[in-house]
Amino acid sequence: MQQAEMPMDIKVEEISELERRVTVTIPAEEIDKMANARFGYLAQTQKIDGFREGHVPVDVIRQRFGGKVYGELKEQIIQTTAMDALNKNEIRAAGMPAIEEAGTVLAGQPMSYTMKVDLFPEIKPTGFEGLKLEKEMAEPNDDLVKGVIDRLLDMRKTFDEKKGAVEAADRITLNATGILEGEKEAFPGGEMKDQTVELGQGMLIPGFEEHIVGMKSGETKEFTHAYPKDFHNKELAGKKSTFTVEVTKVESVSRPEVDEAFAKESGADSVDALMTQIKDHLTRDLQNASEQRLKRTMFDKLDEKNAFTVPAGLVDMEFNSIWNQQLQELQQRGMSMDNMDKSEDDLRAEYRGLAERRVRLGLLLAEIGKVQDIKVSDAEIDAEVAKISLQFADRKDEVEKFYANPEKRNQIAGPLYEKKVTDWLMSKSEIKEKTVDPKELIQELG
Repeated sequence: MQQAEMPMDIKVEEISELERRVTVTIPAEEIDKMANARFGYLAQTQKIDGFREGHVPVDVIRQRFGGKVYGELKEQIIQTTAMDALNKNEIRAAGMPAIEEAGTVLAGQPMSYTMKVDLFPEIKPTGFEGLKLEKEMAEPNDDLVKGVIDRLLDMRKTFDEKKGAVEAADRITLNATGILEGEKEAFPGGEMKDQTVELGQGMLIPGFEEHIVGMKSGETKEFTHAYPKDFHNKELAGKKSTFTVEVTKVESVSRPEVDEAFAKESGADSVDALMTQIKDHLTRDLQNASEQRLKRTMFDKLDEKNAFTVPAGLVDMEFNSIWNQQLQELQQRGMSMDNMDKSEDDLRAEYRGLAERRVRLGLLLAEIGKVQDIKVSDAEIDAEVAKISLQFADRKDEVEKFYANPEKRNQIAGPLYEKKVTDWLMSKSEIKEKTVDPKELIQELG
């Protein structure tokens, strides 16, 4: 049996193009009706000393439980009427409405609350068929292969403590203090304690290593050095600092030879087999980079051709997701915002622009998919769940149970839907291939 709609008075105020303020008022008669029903139920079910069960006077119930009942009614009213109020006024809310103000629920009094709502924009996709795109292609070359070999060699580096002077490729452990010109104490972040640094890896500010080369373990040296004018920390950029550096340990660095033993340690039967594996891996990376860049180029063109305002609330949510992910990555690497090459304000502005673009493209793809009747079937979701199950073969039943939840299935359906719409857009585009430098293309993967 369908529950009757609660009577209400609704007023809608336009704040901006995509924002509305909705005030909902529930009449006093409805409040009293709900409260009386609740008090009557409690009178029949509560056990109170001095009264027989089921015979507690309603006035006693009101006195004892009134505050709790009216508080619960307030939450219940908002939960049960908010979406009805929006639907009655054909308001397509982008995300959950934000309750700005809610009045107290009292006997014989109407109850009002106000909510702020972001709206979905009216979107009329344009220019999405017949896009002219250029697909950049590349094959692995000797430089890329050498780069991979060098990284594998670096992973197997060994360090041996030595007594001689510091050389340009050594690893050192040092203590250091920096005091800016005109100051008496070290600036924030201007002290290092037992810091291990491999020279030649760009870990220190430009020119700093030149002062250290030639020092010996146990030696202390004082020198003045200027930060680069374009240094990421604007408070230090271009300023001179007096550094006191103590080298406490010097180690030489050795890398293995590229031989059969090295190949086997790297998972190949021979050096030739290792080279083949590396080239195959690079080929896949370049193909992925090519597809990624092509997709981004297509999104750039769609973004240019479809300018529309996006809901601020959705942008805020996306920005917070991006920002929190950035903070987590920095924390995992033992870094902070001071280590970034841009100020926090500049980064926030950059990420907010990225969030706005993502929201706009997401809404645009959803609308294109709707117009073209693109859908994700249950069979496609099931196939994706099966792929995930293969990755956790020993917990297959847990995975399938997890994704039996409709909300979790939607988490799979979303990316699948975006891929289907993207693939459809690609099929309607004119794509020409262009050969580029593989080193430039591989940077797409970061």
